[in-house]
Amino acid sequence: MVVQKIVLVHASRQLLLMLLMLTVQKMWIPRLVLMWMMRPFRWLAEFETLEAGCGDGGSFTTTPPTAESLSICADVDISLTYSAADGCTEDSATSSFKAKADKEAPEIQLPEYDDTVCEEEVPASLTATWTDNCSDGDDITAYPVLVGQDECSMTYKYVFKAIDDCGNDAEEVIYITREIDLVDNCETIYGYANSDVSQCFLEDGFNRWGWTNNLTAEDSYELTLYAGAGQCDRSKGAVAGTATIDYFDDKVTVTYEMDGYTLSEAHVYIGCTPYPLNNGKETVAPGQYNFNPSFGESVQAYQVGPIDVSDLDDVYVIVHGVACEIVCQCTPDENGEIPSSFDGAQAECDESETASSGNGNGNGKNNKAAEAGNFKASPVPFNNRLTLQYDFDYTSNKVEIQVYDLSGRLLRTYADKKVTKGDTKELAIDFALKANQVYIIRMVTDREVITKNVVSSNRK
Repeated sequence: MVVQKIVLVHASRQLLLMLLMLTVQKMWIPRLVLMWMMRPFRWLAEFETLEAGCGDGGSFTTTPPTAESLSICADVDISLTYSAADGCTEDSATSSFKAKADKEAPEIQLPEYDDTVCEEEVPASLTATWTDNCSDGDDITAYPVLVGQDECSMTYKYVFKAIDDCGNDAEEVIYITREIDLVDNCETIYGYANSDVSQCFLEDGFNRWGWTNNLTAEDSYELTLYAGAGQCDRSKGAVAGTATIDYFDDKVTVTYEMDGYTLSEAHVYIGCTPYPLNNGKETVAPGQYNFNPSFGESVQAYQVGPIDVSDLDDVYVIVHGVACEIVCQCTPDENGEIPSSFDGAQAECDESETASSGNGNGNGKNNKAAEAGNFKASPVPFNNRLTLQYDFDYTSNKVEIQVYDLSGRLLRTYADKKVTKGDTKELAIDFALKANQVYIIRMVTDREVITKNVVSSNRK
């Protein structure tokens, strides 16, 4: 009998003894070669015979180690002897090796992290630490992998893996979601109360839609703010919120409260005629309204007044604004005091020219239009450059131009000096620009603050 190969296999398939044969005289002598991985439990011997001899047989003269015979973590010397005889000749071979038992997986300590971020980038990497009962631990660095996204968020996965000296492994996963603020569908809004109070501009010969509201008695009036209700067809418009007009004690206060929209511009007319007058001629252009506040960021609530209307025989109010639909919002609403302007201002009735006192800051000076100046922005939509053309009838020694996003974050400030009507300023857009987003340009001159919304291109 000739024994060609003897294989000693750990029952868990994690330890393998290969017995290779060497020729000594006329028989094969096994030499044990050990490939040790981990966790010994029991041993199985497999024999392959190529040809018959005088007999067969073979056995271990040293009992293979059991799990109990090995120390946890510490190396143990093990010696195995295999004897073979065929009835004519016999021989043996011995193999020695070191082994240890470790069945415990490493432990991974994850770092502190926020599982959601708003309008910020997720961490470029995260570092965890792993420890083990036998092996030395170490740091593990994981990097973000995008695993899912929708219109309002992107989810990233960080995978941490550790393996000890005995092959035990562990894995932990962190998910972080990046949420964004996103507005779209910016529209003109006007306030409508009911058919007894509100009259459409079109009925009085204007080519713009909107409503003037006649307050016949002191009371609280709730107006629905309609966006995009062309031809005064409210069924075609969307409800963007409400405007409450409180008319008490010869004072009028207008409060915007948006619902699902942000308010980026507000213009209010309060007078004794249905419409403001420009050089004695009625107009519905919002720039000619007498209470036009300037605020540098979009809001979801805003108050104009209280306005003193004691000099008015009849009280008419037009509530106008620009609202943008909130598609995604992660920035929390500020629950503090509602911003306001024109507190204590007075509306005056002048049949030739609508006038009011107060400039939005409560100083009581004459003010026919709180926002006399203007500027043009081009191109719109814009990408990496934006040109502003000044349109005010005075020279401003200095101008500060601020760019905000709709969350109210100041992105960039530009400066100019000694400018007047017709002068231009080109802005190099060197901040992170999002496609198809509304940005607020806030221009501060020597005399006033002017705001305008511009939209970025769909190309980044």
